Amino acid sequence: MNMDVKNYYNKIPKESLSRIAELESIIKSVVGDYELTMSYGVPTVLKDGHTILHFGAYKEFISIYPLGHVLIEKYESELKDYKTSRGTIQFQNNQALPKEIIKNIIKDCLKLSNQ
Repeated sequence: MNMDVKNYYNKIPKESLSRIAELESIIKSVVGDYELTMSYGVPTVLKDGHTILHFGAYKEFISIYPLGHVLIEKYESELKDYKTSRGTIQFQNNQALPKEIIKNIIKDCLKLSNQ
């Protein structure tokens, strides 16, 4: 893990630390080995030099930032219980992470990154 990522992790609110660990476990189950770097001020998952997605941790929620709004639109009905915007999906800390939805989004991110 590079120093920028370590610095980011050291600042993650304690309320979100276990959520980020759970998210990283989900990412690893889909992507396998990956590189973690910083981009746009948040951790960024790279696979074979390609950006897969970004994620962030905040006091009340964690977010993933898939590659563009297309995937958020694609999963709109499955994400109806979560706050979304054009490029962000927020998972409140009091909500279970929707593992299967996140896995499917990551799989689509992998496909998009390899185009």
